[in-house]
Amino acid sequence: VRLRLEIILSPLSLLPPFSLFQFINKSSQRKAVVATLIRNLHLLDKQVDTMTPEQVKQILPVLSELDGPLTSMAAATLTQDINIVNITHDKIQHLYYIYSVISILLIAMCITLGLLMLRQNNNLRRAHVRMKTLANDLQASKEKLQVQNRRLQYDAYHDSLTGMPNRLSFWQRLQEIVNQVRPYQGCAVVMLFDLDSFKDVNDTLGHDAGDKLLQDLASRLSFFRKTSETLYRLGGDEFAMLSYDLTEEMALERANVIREKISQPYQIYDAQINIDACIGIVISDGESRTDYLYKCADLALYEAKKEGSGHVQIFRPGMLQRLQENKSFEDDLLQALAHDEFKVYYQ
Repeated sequence: VRLRLEIILSPLSLLPPFSLFQFINKSSQRKAVVATLIRNLHLLDKQVDTMTPEQVKQILPVLSELDGPLTSMAAATLTQDINIVNITHDKIQHLYYIYSVISILLIAMCITLGLLMLRQNNNLRRAHVRMKTLANDLQASKEKLQVQNRRLQYDAYHDSLTGMPNRLSFWQRLQEIVNQVRPYQGCAVVMLFDLDSFKDVNDTLGHDAGDKLLQDLASRLSFFRKTSETLYRLGGDEFAMLSYDLTEEMALERANVIREKISQPYQIYDAQINIDACIGIVISDGESRTDYLYKCADLALYEAKKEGSGHVQIFRPGMLQRLQENKSFEDDLLQALAHDEFKVYYQ
């Protein structure tokens, strides 16, 4: 009897206890069959050891009546298991589809991310190339600007025709020399000179010949560039030389060397030109006003030109006094003329 029941009820053992309980409770018929089965089994367990063959034959029909319902329950259990398997299979298949879509999306995202990274790398590489090109252009522009600045600075302090230092450089260097010699009571030396009859060269041979003459003169005097004494072109045919700590004799010697160099004949195109120069010299002797030193040198040059071509003069205080007297006399004459104070007598 037990073996038969185990065979019939074996499909029910496939369900977990809780699921089996739910399965039985879903149907009142199943609950009744199970209750009848339990009741008969309890009765059978109590009497099995004392039952006679006749009693066994009597209970077998009762148990046989449960074969159909129990078989139906077992079949229903199998059907439910199959449904659960099918539902689970559908869920697994649905999850498989979801996971497949997610996997495809992840693969697509990885590919997209890779493409974006590749594009970004290309953009970075192009940006690096552009930055490198820009840096090279900036460096080239910087070097070009530095060259232009040096050229502009050179042009600002040098004469474009002769290449000699110009008036701006003259004033700057004069101030430097004055500041340099002031602490030890030294002296600055200023020489101004211009060319005699230079205007005649321009008038007779043309300005091109005059420019060529100035260039040749600058070339002759280039030996001064190797010393601490520097020559300057102040404009036109006016030149200057700056030095320091020279005695009057040494200053006169330098001036005569310059004049001798200038006075040598020049071959300008097909013409030979002879010119000379007058030179005015001032020695500072404690004076620190650069404009005053220039004025004194210019006055000495004026006195040298009064004496004739090729003369050299050193500034003396009396020159300034005479200039002031002449200026005062000139002002008096102009004032007298304005006030009609002249009287004309005939003899």
